[in-house]
Amino acid sequence: MGHVYLQTIAVTVSATANGAAAGEMRPERLVWRGREYRVAEVLSTWRLRDLWWEELPPLSDALLPGEQPQPGPGQGHRQGRRLGGASWGASERTYWRVRCEGYGGGVEGLICDVYEDAAREVWVLDTVYD
Repeated sequence: MGHVYLQTIAVTVSATANGAAAGEMRPERLVWRGREYRVAEVLSTWRLRDLWWEELPPLSDALLPGEQPQPGPGQGHRQGRRLGGASWGASERTYWRVRCEGYGGGVEGLICDVYEDAAREVWVLDTVYD
């Protein structure tokens, strides 16, 4: 079973060293709810492009009612906020299903789906699996 969070997160990426995708960027570390996790294994990856015919709304239009932009390290905006709203416009997402380990003896074997939305320049924690 999985829990959907749809929260923006800070992600550190690195280039893959070998294999068919040598040189491709992939998540190496992520920070969620103030905790840092190391990506121990990439289980799968896929791409999704939807609503390509719509324009991306300005940031002020994309915020939920009563919400203020929240700057964060390396993000510039929308750090740690829940995505939602009726119309977010086009997106171009690259998903990774990863197995993470917490630093300092934390969570072992956390499996989750994260994605980078290139159209919005944001990383999102989509789903965490039990």
